[in-house]
Amino acid sequence: ESGNNGMNNSAHTLDKDIQSPSMPIANQANKHRVNQVNLQRAWDVSQRATREEWDEWMRRFAVQLLREAPAPALRACAELAYAYQPLARELFSAAFASCWTELNEQYRSSLVNAMKTAFFLQTL
Repeated sequence: ESGNNGMNNSAHTLDKDIQSPSMPIANQANKHRVNQVNLQRAWDVSQRATREEWDEWMRRFAVQLLREAPAPALRACAELAYAYQPLARELFSAAFASCWTELNEQYRSSLVNAMKTAFFLQTL
């Protein structure tokens, strides 16, 4: 039972550390800046016609979102997602949301137009 108390104390200490007010400030200092130009290159939908080209576009876009994500945990998954496509698909929404909040209005507009093209003009 004393082993469990030690584990509970460690968990309590971890919870306390996670909730400390200094954590958000430290996280802001280490925050990765999204390279909007790199993302825009990845979401470029020109020269896409076949199903295979659209699949490749989606794969590259998903991996680039992970590479540019402000969240370190997402960035850490980028290379594995490059090698293992199901991971890229699984993390797409989180990476997209993470990057979206960092895009300025011009890039958001460009991304919306690219996504409309990808969703509505694909020849599948």
